Amino acid sequence: MVFAEQSGTTARRTGQKRQAFGTMKILMLSGHECSSDDQRALRGFQCCTSNSPEWEMDVQRYIRDLNVRHLKKDDSIDRMVLKVEGESTIYAFSEFGVVRETTEKTEGMYAISFIARNNIVRGKGVGYLMLDQTLHCLKDDAANNNRTPKVVTQINPGNAASVSLFSSYGFKDMGQDQELPEYHIWMLKFKPESFEDKPYLFEPITLD
Repeated sequence: MVFAEQSGTTARRTGQKRQAFGTMKILMLSGHECSSDDQRALRGFQCCTSNSPEWEMDVQRYIRDLNVRHLKKDDSIDRMVLKVEGESTIYAFSEFGVVRETTEKTEGMYAISFIARNNIVRGKGVGYLMLDQTLHCLKDDAANNNRTPKVVTQINPGNAASVSLFSSYGFKDMGQDQELPEYHIWMLKFKPESFEDKPYLFEPITLD
């Protein structure tokens, strides 16, 4: 998984979209369900470079190869993007969902498969905004569907940015993944919370 470095940017609801002061651009990103309208932007999404580790390249290849126009609707999987309203550029991508359904006898579980930020906004805290939006959706789903409030993800130990990001939100390293030993399993138990305002808009980020 590929993430931006930490930033002090926090969530705030507002209708502002884009401003420019001299050569500095200020973007207002909002979360949206990934749809067929995003297909072309996904094809050109770049979250790493040609010199990046293989696990970063895998994320970029997966996102670029997604064919959202022909994907069958799967209620257990959600894909979110961060965009400026009215523009096509995808600044961050997230895929998450239910990997084990909650029953009377079985504790359920969510998983975050991918979070990636566009290189355009590297170092702007956009990975943190995307994870915040993702957890926002999971908390709401757990509250409204009575699902177990627990989520896991896989992180390569060499991915320092991912480790920093997820640990800052309270995820704990549960040790090596037995099926994919190059990854560790990270887990978070969260508090379900129902929200009326989803998706929502964030504080602006600046592009130099």
